[in-house]
Amino acid sequence: MGTLQMNKTTIVASLVIGGMTPLAQADTLNVPNGYPTIVAAVAAALTGDTITVNPGVWVEQVTLNGLDISLIGLAGPDFTTIQATGVNDMVVSVQLGESLYLEGFTVTGGNRGLSLTNGSNAEVVNCRFQSATGVYISASSGSFSHCSMDDNGGDGVQAETLLAPLSFDFCSMSNNGQDGILGLSGSAAIQVSNCTIVGNGANGLRSSLSPSPAYSPFIAHTLVADNGQDGIRLLNDSNVELTNVTSVRNGHDGLDIGTGAVIRNCIFWDNGLQQLNADAMNIDVAYCLIEGGFSGAAFGYVGDPLFIDPDSGDSGDYGLAIGSPCIDSGNNAAATGTTLDVFGDPRFVNAAPPDCPQPGADCGKAPVIDMGAAEFQPGPCPDLDGDNAVGINDFLALLAAWGPNPGHPADYDDDGFVGISDFLLLLASWGPCP
Repeated sequence: MGTLQMNKTTIVASLVIGGMTPLAQADTLNVPNGYPTIVAAVAAALTGDTITVNPGVWVEQVTLNGLDISLIGLAGPDFTTIQATGVNDMVVSVQLGESLYLEGFTVTGGNRGLSLTNGSNAEVVNCRFQSATGVYISASSGSFSHCSMDDNGGDGVQAETLLAPLSFDFCSMSNNGQDGILGLSGSAAIQVSNCTIVGNGANGLRSSLSPSPAYSPFIAHTLVADNGQDGIRLLNDSNVELTNVTSVRNGHDGLDIGTGAVIRNCIFWDNGLQQLNADAMNIDVAYCLIEGGFSGAAFGYVGDPLFIDPDSGDSGDYGLAIGSPCIDSGNNAAATGTTLDVFGDPRFVNAAPPDCPQPGADCGKAPVIDMGAAEFQPGPCPDLDGDNAVGINDFLALLAAWGPNPGHPADYDDDGFVGISDFLLLLASWGPCP
């Protein structure tokens, strides 16, 4: 289990951008080999061109001048930065209805890291935004993959007058001064999958959007934790789907929702006010762990989800520990097409008979998806006698080592003590090793 990692930069000159026509084959312009700055390269470019940028810190304010282009940092965000020239800058601005493919940059400083306005569109891959507001979107659309909008002074993402869906996949919006994601107005939807929204000063995700029936807002396989106010606050969004969301230890509500929702395979636990602040008549809840329960919820748990170590400060430790009631307790039908959890680890990894909270559609069928954003990942096969199976001899060897025993092979969890957690791991692995 680990923290969210960014993908390596992939240089692509012809890309489909969220419904856009692929950018035409054209010239590739390089900075600084050919043009001394990004601004100079944009001034020389034509629609369809690709601008590649070598490693360095480029102190510039970049606008597209009406062009549809690709802008790619060759060495990725660790080594390629676009930095604001002043505190009030929009560092990268797409403002005349242009389309931008942006990959491989850290964008920092200024008032807004990336600004999309007036019918513009962007596909953004493997970028980091750190500014007053990381990303600002008005009357425009965009898709973000393997990006971070962390440590911004205000919101990680702020969207208003949203007219087309805004999507985030494997992104982080964490440790911002205000909201992780703020949707102020519009008839489209915010779509979030496999994201980490942790430690924001206000809400994790707050939306006042009113999506039309043509758009389907959803949050899936996402960790929302330790935010100052609500984990998720949806005031007007209708027909929202929440699937495999972990919303825990937020200052106010885990989920505050004013309209209809279908909620499956989620965990709401240890939030400051209510776990689920909603009218039970308007939402459909099943296969969830909800501390204290919720009226009308089916096939669920109410107790401790048993996270690995929620006090560590590492979002990866909101994974499920050995013995968690959330393991193999979800509903497979709710997660059709799913392959990865919030950390990029495989889903459906447990082939043992499921520990069903109540007999349900998936009870007795293996593998079964876990509840929550993170799938339990078994460790190495705890075979102590070397016969490629876990059985009675391994159990006896574990009992013989019981107690303080640092470094012993039976200390599977490396806590220096052979005890109950090691026994549970051995029991969960009983039978032939994979």
